[in-house]
Formats: sequence, C-alpha cells, structure tokens
Amino acid sequence: MIMRTSAQEIAAFLGKSLIGENIKIDSVCSLQSLQTGGLAYIKNKVVWEQFLGNKSSLTGKCLLLIPVVPAENKVVPFSYIVSENPRLDFAKVVAEFFVEKKKASISTEAKISPTAVIGHNVSIGPFCIIGDNVTIGDGSVIGNNVVLHDGVTIGRNCKIKGFASIGDEGFGFAQEKDGTWVRIPHLGTAVIEDDVEIGEFCTVCRGTLDETRIGQGTKIDDHCHIAHNVCIGKNVIITACVELSGSATVGDQSWIGPNASVLNGARID
Repeated sequence: MIMRTSAQEIAAFLGKSLIGENIKIDSVCSLQSLQTGGLAYIKNKVVWEQFLGNKSSLTGKCLLLIPVVPAENKVVPFSYIVSENPRLDFAKVVAEFFVEKKKASISTEAKISPTAVIGHNVSIGPFCIIGDNVTIGDGSVIGNNVVLHDGVTIGRNCKIKGFASIGDEGFGFAQEKDGTWVRIPHLGTAVIEDDVEIGEFCTVCRGTLDETRIGQGTKIDDHCHIAHNVCIGKNVIITACVELSGSATVGDQSWIGPNASVLNGARID
C-alpha cells in the first residue's frame, strides 16, 4: 500500500518550518537509498557534514530532517526541515503517515474468560488465552499466542507481542532436610501500567504475595525474563535477552543492555 503526503503536511504535523519545495512524499528511506519522493533523516552534525561532502548523494526531490541550520554559504539542493531530534521526529512522521492504521479486532480463535474485563478498541490475536479476572485497558494490542494468567492487569495503549506469558508462577522453592525441594506458591499478581511494550517470548512472573509491576512507558525487547516481585519504574528500556531476578528494582529512565543478568534483590537507579 503506497501512502502519500506532502513535505508541507509533514512540517505542519511537526510544528516546524519547511525550507524548499513542497514536494510529494510517498516513501521513507535511508540516506544510502535516497529516492525521489522519499523522506530520510540525518541523525547528527557529523553525518550532516559527511552527507554534504558527498555530492552524489544529493537530490532535489526528497525531504530530509536535518540537525542544524545550513550555513549561509551552503547551497542545499533539496527540501528540508531543521529538527532538534531528527530521529525522534522521523519516528513520529513514519507512525503518522506511513503505517496503516488497523482496526481493533478480537480473534475468534482466542480463549477469553467470561470474567475478563476488556476495554475499548482492544485487539487480541489468534490463540491467546486470557484468564479469569484479567483486565486489559483501552487501546491495547495483544499479539498472537499470548497468555495472560488469572488476575493480570494490562494498562491502556500497551503492546504485548506474540508468545509472551504474563502472570504465571515464578521460580521459588524451600528445601526439606532430606534435600527435597518444595515449591512456594505464588499468590500475587502482575501489573502492567499504561503505554508499556513487552516483546516476543517474554515472561513476566506474578509476585509471590504482592505484585510484579512494570511502570508506565517502559519498553521491553524480545526474549526477556522478569521474575517474581520485580518492580520496574517508568520509561525504562530493557533490551533483548535481559534477565531480572526476583525482587530486583529498576528505577525510572534506566537503560539495561543486551543479555544482562540482574541478581535477586539488586537495585538499579
């Protein structure tokens, strides 16, 4: 599906000024694959200078989001918008103009408890299992094959990607004198606040007695494990294959790199 807009419409959406011709924009592209009618961005001043030095890259029929106002003696032969954060503005424009808006739908192949509370404009993919007393807030998207266990709360405008499991029991055992391990029942729950994204094949365990909580705006990459009683703050980034052990705490605005393991009870501020 080809989606079209104009350079001026993009500038107006961003609340910024367009410099140059109001060309039609029908694609997004990288700097390496600039094409007529394309939108691209330049992330910083270094890349900007390199780009200007490569005359073969320049074209008059594209729109660029650039990080600096061009020097007065520089001839810039294309349309552009100056942005303090070109990458951020590029993401906003792509989401607004170049991503097809899908209507909310609930698959007939999903199994949903009659006691679950589903908000407005919620999408639930095929083969999901939505347990007893689960709450899903308005505008959230639940991908294919997701399991939301009993009592889980999902906030508004969340995205839970395929094959994630939220709210199953965590890994906790006490040992008898003879060495036998006895499972500790996990009776708590898991709470996912608004605007959270959880990646494919992620597991978020319920709390032992209280709750496991993921704060508003946090984004979790694929293949991550969040153990029982973990508390994650707001606007945290957790990248692929991270493991947070039981009762770990992650403060607001934290960033955890790929494959990191956080030990039981550890605190990241």
